[in-house]
Amino acid sequence: MADRIFISVFALLLAAPLLQMATRFIPEPYIEELRRPNSVPEPLARLVAMDAHLADDINGWFNDRFVFRSVLIRLKNEVDYQLFRTSEKSISDGTAGYSIKTLSAIFWKIKRTPPAINPFWKP
Repeated sequence: MADRIFISVFALLLAAPLLQMATRFIPEPYIEELRRPNSVPEPLARLVAMDAHLADDINGWFNDRFVFRSVLIRLKNEVDYQLFRTSEKSISDGTAGYSIKTLSAIFWKIKRTPPAINPFWKP
């Protein structure tokens, strides 16, 4: 009996994200992105033709529709702002991330922290 309960719970945990992706049963907040979501045009024809870029397109499609993606993006931005006091974005390649200026400022601050706080400090 315990085995059936375990298998049922495991199957439910595996199926829950797929059901959320398909039905959007739990509403997610909208985020405005300045790009078009990825799509997979004619997947069966491309599969038959053995298109080399089909896997990349499917990965992009899945990444844009990942369960609670907007919540995770907002959480990541909030953590970045609270920890690093920055909200800079590098959008040159279409993705958000740290600029070199931000990373060097973080590194410089860590490197110059006194040894009582930072055990790796070297003058």
